[in-house]
Amino acid sequence: MNPRPPRNPAAAGTARRLLLVLLLLAGAGGSRRADAAAAAGAAAAPASAAGPLSGADGNTLVQVDAAAQARAGLVVQPLAAADRAPGRSAHGVVVDLQPLLDWQSRLREARGRLVAAAAADRTARAEAERSAQLYEDDRNLSLKSLQQARAAAAQAAAAAGTAQGDLAALQQEGNLRFGAALVRLAARDAAALFGARAAIVGVALPAATTAPPRVRVTPAGGAATDAAWATWLAPAAQADARLGANVQLYRVGRALPARAGVDVELPGAPADGVRVPSQAVVWYAGQPWVYVRRDARHFARVPLLEAREEADGYFVPTGLQPGEAVVTRGAGLLLSQERMPPPGSSGACRTADCDGD
Repeated sequence: MNPRPPRNPAAAGTARRLLLVLLLLAGAGGSRRADAAAAAGAAAAPASAAGPLSGADGNTLVQVDAAAQARAGLVVQPLAAADRAPGRSAHGVVVDLQPLLDWQSRLREARGRLVAAAAADRTARAEAERSAQLYEDDRNLSLKSLQQARAAAAQAAAAAGTAQGDLAALQQEGNLRFGAALVRLAARDAAALFGARAAIVGVALPAATTAPPRVRVTPAGGAATDAAWATWLAPAAQADARLGANVQLYRVGRALPARAGVDVELPGAPADGVRVPSQAVVWYAGQPWVYVRRDARHFARVPLLEAREEADGYFVPTGLQPGEAVVTRGAGLLLSQERMPPPGSSGACRTADCDGD
C-alpha cells in the first residue's frame, strides 16, 4: 500500500477559497436570471395585478399604473358630442321596374303610330282639297276620283283619331298603374332607373303617418355601411299586399335587386349623445362595452346603452358624456387583465361574470 502524501496546508486553503468564489458567482447568476424572468413577466402584464375594484357607479375598475399603460400601448380619446334622430323602423320592398320599362316601350310604339297616322291624315286631306279644286275647275277631275280622295281623307282622319285615343288610354293606364310621378321620373331619368344606377323602394309607413322627405334604407340583413339615403317621390299608385295600405315610393341613388326586402329607418325626434369610435368597442357577454378612464390609473368597463351602429362607430344617447376619455387602443388587453386570476389563485376568473362570453 502506497503511503499517503503529506498534506500541504497552503494548497488546501487556496482550493477552499476558489470553491467559495465559484459558488458565489453561480448564486449571483441565478439571481440575475430570476430578476430577468420577473421583469419579463411584469412587462407582459399590461395592468396591475391587484384584484378588480368597484367604482361609485357600480362598474368594475381596472387599475393600471403609468408604466404598464406605456408597455401596453394604451391610447385614449375624448368622446365627441353628437346629435341624431333615433328614428323608427319600417319595412320596404324594391319595386320591380320591368313592367314600367315594358309600358314605356308600348308608349313609344303608340306615339310612333300617332305620328304616322297624323302625317297620313295631313296628306289625305291635302289630296282631297286638291281633288276638289280640280273637279270644280272645269271638271278636270272626275267625280269618282273626288269621292275616292275624300273617302281616303276621312279614313286617314279616323286612323289618326284612333291612334290619338290609343295613346291617351295608354298614358292613363301608366298613371293608374305606376303613378304620374313615377311615370314622369322614368321619362326624365330613364338612364339611371333602367341602367342600374338608381332604384325605387316602396316603404310601408304606419297608418296616418306623413311621409318624411328622406329615409335611410339598408338591404335586409345588411350592415350599416350598406345604408343609403332615399328621397320621397310620391304615394304608391296601387296597394301592395306585402306592405299594406300606406305605401310611399322613395328613390335611392344606387342599384338594388328588384323585389328584395329592405330595412327602413324613419327619422324621429333629435337626440343628444356621443359618438363612440369603432376601435374603442369590445364585445363581452353578447353586448358592446368601452373602457372609460376615471383617473390616471383606473379604467371602468361601461356598457353601450341603446347604441346605434353607424358607418364610423356607434351613436350612444345615454350612459356616456362628451369629453370622457375612452380607450381606443388596448381595450382588449384591459378586458383580459380584468378577467385574469390574481397571483396564487386556483386559476378561476376573478370577475363574477367571467363565464359570460
